[in-house]
Formats: sequence, structure tokens, C-alpha cells
Amino acid sequence: MIKSGSKKSAHEYLTEHDGDFEVWYNKAGYYTFEKGFVVPEAPTTRHHQDEPDPLFKWVIRKDNDEPIGIHGPGYSENTSYTFVADMMESFLPESTTGCAVLDGGRRLFMTQSIGEPIDLGGGDVIKPEIAWTASFDGTWSTGVYDFTTRVFCSNMLMMGTALFKARRTEQHDITAEYRSKILGDAMAHAETMKRIAVTLKSQSYTDEQFDILTK
Repeated sequence: MIKSGSKKSAHEYLTEHDGDFEVWYNKAGYYTFEKGFVVPEAPTTRHHQDEPDPLFKWVIRKDNDEPIGIHGPGYSENTSYTFVADMMESFLPESTTGCAVLDGGRRLFMTQSIGEPIDLGGGDVIKPEIAWTASFDGTWSTGVYDFTTRVFCSNMLMMGTALFKARRTEQHDITAEYRSKILGDAMAHAETMKRIAVTLKSQSYTDEQFDILTK
């Protein structure tokens, strides 16, 4: 899904992959007894004080006016994915290794190195990494996942256990407590992966035995 590259700042990766765009929020429509269902027609109407609060609001990219999400009034109005890059840099500076901006900016996926590669010998290494997710369409929470295993698709990643997860109606700050927990859990899993990999690497299998093992 994403290849691990050189270590750089999260903001650099975000810019390189067109993930540094900004968004604004516009009312998606509301109902009044006098006018019935009303949909604002221009951005200037979104701040009129005499209009009732909308039940829903659009998330719209500023650079191309493309709507990339719709949410209720409790949704926090982040103006860009910069808040993810800020958290990543406060977590571990200059250690981001990959970025993917999906579905026109609706979803974001970034990887970050959290330790030195574990050498298994013979050119095989395990890279302890974590994956950060966020979205403007609401399909992904802001989350951190263990990325030491080989993940083949985003759905496979979402089936895993998040090391940190926050809905867009909550605070997104990575506290010192969460930081230590994320690092501890991810590194412990990397060590477990190392033990399993070393054991499997030392075994010889026939094609038939390998077929049985994978099944």
C-alpha cells in the first residue's frame, strides 16, 4: 500500500503528496417553518448570525472547491491535515517515512519510524514503524497503528488494534502518557515479530509443509 522511504519531517511528506491543502466548512442545509428547506448558495452566507445552526456541514477543499465530507455540528473543524503532522513531529521529529493522500484528500495515511531496523541476518530486517491515519470524510478516526507487520491494504490495517485513537469530536493531542504507551506497545510487538521471524527463518520446509503452514 505504501513504501517506506527516507526519514524526513511529516510536514515535508505532507507537502510532497498534496496533503497540505486547507478546507473550509459550509452549511449543508437546514429547515425552517417559514422557508422550508434552505441551502446556502454562497460561502458568504455561512457566517450570517440570523440563520439557525445547520444539522450538517460540508467539508470543502479551498484549492478546488471539492466537497470531501459531510458531518454533524459536533465535528471538530480542523482546517488541514497539518494537525497530524504536528502530532507526529512532537512525537518523534524527522522520522516520517511515507505518506499517502487517498480519495482526493478524504483520507490520510502516514508511516513513521520508531526505532532502528532489527537485523535477522542474511539481509532480512524488520523495521519498527507505526502508521498514522486521519480523514475528512469520517471513515477513519485519527489513530496510530502498529505497522511492523506487512499490511497489504488499508482495510487490513483498520482490522488491527489501534495504539491510539481519537474521534474528531475529542482532543487529538498526544500526551506523554500516550507517547510512552505507543512506543512501548509497538517496540514490544517488534521484538515478538523478531522472535517469530528468527524461529521461522531457521526452519527448512518442503513445498508441501509450507503449503500446510500457510493454510
